[in-house]
Amino acid sequence: FLSWSRLWLDPSYIAPYLRFSLYFFAGNVLLAASQRSGEVLVRVVSGDYVEVGLFGVAFRVYLTITQVIWNSSLAFAPLLTMMLVQGKEEEIKKWIERLLKCTTVGGVFLIYGVVLLGDDLLPLLLGKAYQPVGRILLPLMFSLLSFGLSGVARMLALAYDRPRVAVIGSAVQLAVFWALGWPLASASGSWGASVAMLGGSVSCAVFFTWSMRRVVRYPIRNWGLAILF
Repeated sequence: FLSWSRLWLDPSYIAPYLRFSLYFFAGNVLLAASQRSGEVLVRVVSGDYVEVGLFGVAFRVYLTITQVIWNSSLAFAPLLTMMLVQGKEEEIKKWIERLLKCTTVGGVFLIYGVVLLGDDLLPLLLGKAYQPVGRILLPLMFSLLSFGLSGVARMLALAYDRPRVAVIGSAVQLAVFWALGWPLASASGSWGASVAMLGGSVSCAVFFTWSMRRVVRYPIRNWGLAILF
């Protein structure tokens, strides 16, 4: 039978879970701010709505790809958590290495696709007015290489209960993007904002990877080899 005593939530019991969730919520808010403020930055700095529109189209392509990468990586979180509970750390390292290889190889193919086919395909798909999108899209495609690193590290932060790392990593990305974005967008419009997004992504990946490799020493050598070859 139901009673009020059974429905009462004990604050001391749920506090650790709420704290964990709030940290990741704050990290997601900061990440969304860095991802969604690019058009605002271009508008404020350049005042050119054409540049805003070009950046918006390029960034939506990039954002769609990153969502695919993140959700694909996140699908492995239950597996890694189960192996962590079972003490199979070496298996965790192997799976991380596989994920990094897959995301990196996919990013390299996308970079080559934009370089080789972007100028021809984008006008056919979007119209001749959007041909400059290919140039703006290229730095964003390079940032997929670092996004693969930060995405895997973010998933590990979830599995290893390191929510503060997620908050700080997202804050670093937002801060670096705006610090670089203001002068770069002033000088080069939407392309400058795209380069600033690359800088923010790289900074986030460096911090995330450094932080999580202090927890679990997973290899990143093959990530670099996948880029080179």
